Amino acid sequence: MENLKNDCHVLLVTFPGQGHINPSLQFAKKLVNLGIKVTFSTSLTAFNRISKLPNIEGLSFTPFSDGYDGKFKGSLDEIESFYSSLVSHGSEFVTQIIESRAAEGRPFKRVIYTTLMAWVGIVAKGINIPSTFFWIQPATVLDIYYYCFTDYADCFKNCSEDQVVDLPGLPRLSPRDFPSFVFTDVNSKALRNLTMVGIGPSIPSAFLDGNDPLDKSFRADLRWSSENYMDWLDTMTKESVIYIAFGSYSEISSQLMEEIGQGLIKCGRPFLWVIREEKEGGYPEEKLTCKEELEKQEKIMRWCSQVEVLQHPSLGCFLTHCGWNSTLESLSFGMPIVACPLWTDQGCNAKLIQDVWKIGVRVNASEEGVVERDEFKRCMDIVMEHGEKREELKKNAKKWKDLAKEAMKENGSSNDKIIELPGLPPLSPIDFPSFVFDNVECNNWAAESIKSQIDILNSEENPKILVNTFDDLEFDALRILKNVTMIGIGPSIPSIFLDDNSFRADMIEISSKNYMNWLDLMTKGSVIYVAFGSYIETSSQLMEEIGQGLLKCGRPFLWVTREGPNEEKLTCKDELEKQGKLVSWCSQVEVLKHPSVGCFLTHCGWNSTLESIASGVPIVACPIWNDQLCNAKLIQDVWKNGVRVNTSDRGIAKRDEFERCIEIVMGSGKEGEKLKRNAKKWSDLSKKAMKENGSSTVNLKTYAYEFLLGGS
Repeated sequence: MENLKNDCHVLLVTFPGQGHINPSLQFAKKLVNLGIKVTFSTSLTAFNRISKLPNIEGLSFTPFSDGYDGKFKGSLDEIESFYSSLVSHGSEFVTQIIESRAAEGRPFKRVIYTTLMAWVGIVAKGINIPSTFFWIQPATVLDIYYYCFTDYADCFKNCSEDQVVDLPGLPRLSPRDFPSFVFTDVNSKALRNLTMVGIGPSIPSAFLDGNDPLDKSFRADLRWSSENYMDWLDTMTKESVIYIAFGSYSEISSQLMEEIGQGLIKCGRPFLWVIREEKEGGYPEEKLTCKEELEKQEKIMRWCSQVEVLQHPSLGCFLTHCGWNSTLESLSFGMPIVACPLWTDQGCNAKLIQDVWKIGVRVNASEEGVVERDEFKRCMDIVMEHGEKREELKKNAKKWKDLAKEAMKENGSSNDKIIELPGLPPLSPIDFPSFVFDNVECNNWAAESIKSQIDILNSEENPKILVNTFDDLEFDALRILKNVTMIGIGPSIPSIFLDDNSFRADMIEISSKNYMNWLDLMTKGSVIYVAFGSYIETSSQLMEEIGQGLLKCGRPFLWVTREGPNEEKLTCKDELEKQGKLVSWCSQVEVLKHPSVGCFLTHCGWNSTLESIASGVPIVACPIWNDQLCNAKLIQDVWKNGVRVNTSDRGIAKRDEFERCIEIVMGSGKEGEKLKRNAKKWSDLSKKAMKENGSSTVNLKTYAYEFLLGGS
């Protein structure tokens, strides 16, 4: 380690997620090794969960408040409100950290911040301290975001159903690679005035025909709930139940809840009502004066799988706040709506529901702005009672359901948008990161943060971006943007090729490492390693298909299931435990470098992808969301170190497909051997990049000496 220079001290601020913290810690260690002091800062929500902090001279830790300070449970359902709190509280506390250090005569020379933390750059600029953006995903993904928000925005505008858009030098994106949130038939007029393409609905099984009872949800639910509501629905007659849900973060007043409850009693129909637990831990329904009467005719849940409920034949009506996801799901399942919008885009969505698509009725508020019980009863009776109005609503709902299904077929409007962007490999629609389009309720915060970051970059003169990749891996992607300079300094992961496994911060404790003893008993390259990251909660259906696929392969495996309720639902759990090993968590870098591991079945998070590349382990790619879609494209078609599972026409990866892909990678055929050779090639190149004179080491030293040790 070079001598630490007291006058060179940087503040490194990272988003409070496992996938952000670990590469940032590795990056911090590299800076310290160059003689630069680093203060590492993330919010208390993540900091308080780190079981053991790395201890190294020159690295200190200063967490800041995000307003939740440990109460955020990591659910995507709360992420937007959490992120808003993170920005508002974090801006104040990060400012205090910077100013207090300056007042002590030990100012930071520069602030470095990670993906989704654009507000840190704004804070730094406001107090005249230089900053650098550290992008922890692939350079290719940043290129896509940059194009979407700047020079090539028009390429996503006014695409007809049969139009192919070719842009010089960019890869072509196929339909299965494009994460989609809107589909053209519903919103085509509005889309003509926006720089986006209708390619949805991107919801689990939105185009179901009801013939496959196993086809429930292909999604990443981070809330768990009991499924006894499905048993209850099975006892109800066809189209008799009213379903009430107001989204993942909309807070409804006790007055509105009371009016809804009284309206339901007046209707006298069975209903399923999702009432979320209060932030303070209380139960809102306890305040209802009509609670005892409600319990005679209803079922109250804390949470449920909405797509499973909406496709149940007992459902006859959806009373909703009209969030866009809920609206699309209801529309795609042909479910008539009672619209009760609260805020943001919901008022506009309710207008579309009642007056444009004509699939529901909107409740009217009184002069005092309150929707009263009689109004709820009126609207629910219109939708539920047999008559001309109900038949018209059902007819229209079916029409839009059919259009949604048509849009997602092989030649549908959502599947024929082929886009090429300069310098990138051919990407299909399902290869795009899922935040490219920002009109999805649960992803607005991320899209806004990314757009804000790009605005910051465009306001700077020749901005430099540190990227967690290396030159050989993404040579073109690092160089194609004209207005910014991307510097590959990765892979910023625990140095598995230098026997450095400990410099990280696990937010999930590993209770035992007996899995390593088990791996020691296995033959070389015989084990399939299965893991889907620290946040993604795989659906019970996906877990079942993976499990059955593993059984069909007949090979030993190590599967990280994180001890969720979906593990207990596996019908094949007993058989699986005879063939492989199920663990709640493990040290991934240790597992991937073990000689017995011959394949990695992964969600393609960037950290997992880089760790697999550095270890030389071929991949079976099963992306879920965000940058994982693009990463899977790179794995299969650019780096050619893995295969990507194909989904059925209902969006589900089946057991036979998992077996097929695993056998390609693990088998002794020509394709498997080629994948193994490519995996070894990229492993060798990643090690080369991190050597003393390797590209990433040289790049980081050049940056450090120019901007930290000797420059501005």
